[in-house]
Amino acid sequence: MFKDIRFNALVGLSVISILSIIIATGCNSVKVSSNNIAPKNTAQMLSLSCFETNADISLYKLNTNTKQTDLLKTQITPGAFTPNVLSDDGNLYYPKRDSSGKFVQLFRYNLASRKEIQLTSLEKNDTVLVEYLDIDNETSKLFMRILRKNHDNSELAVYNLKTEKMDVFGNNDKDIEVLNFDLCKDKKLVAVATYSKAENINKMDKASKNQLSLEPAQRNITIYDENGNIVKECKPINDFVTDISLSPDARLLLFSINTEWLDDSHSKKNIVCTQNVETGEIKQVLKSSDQYREIENARFSADGKGFLYLATKPDAKSFVNNGGYTKVPNTIFYYDLQTKQSKEIWSANNKTIINYVVLDK
Repeated sequence: MFKDIRFNALVGLSVISILSIIIATGCNSVKVSSNNIAPKNTAQMLSLSCFETNADISLYKLNTNTKQTDLLKTQITPGAFTPNVLSDDGNLYYPKRDSSGKFVQLFRYNLASRKEIQLTSLEKNDTVLVEYLDIDNETSKLFMRILRKNHDNSELAVYNLKTEKMDVFGNNDKDIEVLNFDLCKDKKLVAVATYSKAENINKMDKASKNQLSLEPAQRNITIYDENGNIVKECKPINDFVTDISLSPDARLLLFSINTEWLDDSHSKKNIVCTQNVETGEIKQVLKSSDQYREIENARFSADGKGFLYLATKPDAKSFVNNGGYTKVPNTIFYYDLQTKQSKEIWSANNKTIINYVVLDK
């Protein structure tokens, strides 16, 4: 799942809490359009954010076929801590601390001119934190998770690159926390995972006071169109979910699940499951092992025949970068849903992939 970063100035604002294991789900009968998906180029393009030794954060573009990486931008400090997206017109978008050092806003960097422009601000958009970016096929809308001033919950917002206006999804309910989201670009849909902050706090208090195992708050998965209209609401999920992904044909959901809080030893274990959007059928497709450790950030490939994910190899050696951060190098893998086999895509010494976006999905 994408890593949540909070700065000192934002202490007291909402933090993504842990989620739970899928026990029963299903969806209502509203149909999602199943038009044919256009064939995808076999060269899967990814946009990466990496910790490394010579800088806090660097942003890359990766061709998964040739394994070629292009360095797009190096962020010393302040840094971009969450995914960046590269548009077809040569613009790079990413979250970054503004000049005040207090807030994280949306920035655009043109690769040709090397000019950086701040797009959102507290004054203009009421935002104090921008994270988790993705962009539509028309390079006209940026989807992002945000925090607004005087709000304790994360929300999904859409920034229109043509009008420079930002709209927030949902009904402005300050109890509803957006955990994660994923775009289905060909069908112009977005899947959003949410939960109740109040319920989550009650569950945590109950577990603490009674020395019981932590139970998850109910999670909801809602599929919207790009204008914020609800297309489908799935039945509640109880799981320690960290990431979601929607397949290119909008028929499958992919969940990354952390089972750490279900184990008395608190050992970090991870599971990846698929869910049929129409029937609610759940299938476990991958779990952490001695070979694939700390599995996270599972996302469908552009053709929907498999998914990419991050994992740590057993022989990976930690390093300390110039910023004083200790990190362990990880690897991007691809899992084929038909053959049920994983293959290594890319890794590098002294680099830790924080997050990535599938650009051509």
